[in-house]
Amino acid sequence: MDAAFKARTNFVKIENVQGLVESLKPFDVDLIPHTSEVDVFMLKASTGDGDFPSLEVSNEDDEEVIFTFESVVMPFVEEGQVLVAMSAGSTGTRAIHGYAGAYLRLGKEVKSTAICLDDIYDKAANEFGVSEKAINRCQGEDFRRKQPKRA
Repeated sequence: MDAAFKARTNFVKIENVQGLVESLKPFDVDLIPHTSEVDVFMLKASTGDGDFPSLEVSNEDDEEVIFTFESVVMPFVEEGQVLVAMSAGSTGTRAIHGYAGAYLRLGKEVKSTAICLDDIYDKAANEFGVSEKAINRCQGEDFRRKQPKRA
């Protein structure tokens, strides 16, 4: 079974819309305008699996380019704006994935932070004062095992 994702960002002010449009050309990412604010957009993944691109692709000059928010998107976001990118998906019930990253442009510098759904195990262990190993996970191999017979 193939993984299926949904991915998008929040709305942010873009200071160079044409530059961002050009920067996004090699990638399956749509730029969606805000309905009432000028130069405010969100990005939506339009890849086959619905997630933001993560692999190298070739541009018009056959050069390999890599999609990262830091290099492809943030140079065009207005300084001081925080871009939040979220992605969630699943492979049936066997694996559920989720990721969120936040990016802040300060001049030529981009600061970032990220979390994923699996971070909940560490957070729960710390919050509830239990060992992370004491919290059962539900992973793909758990579905492939035969259930023990009841006595």
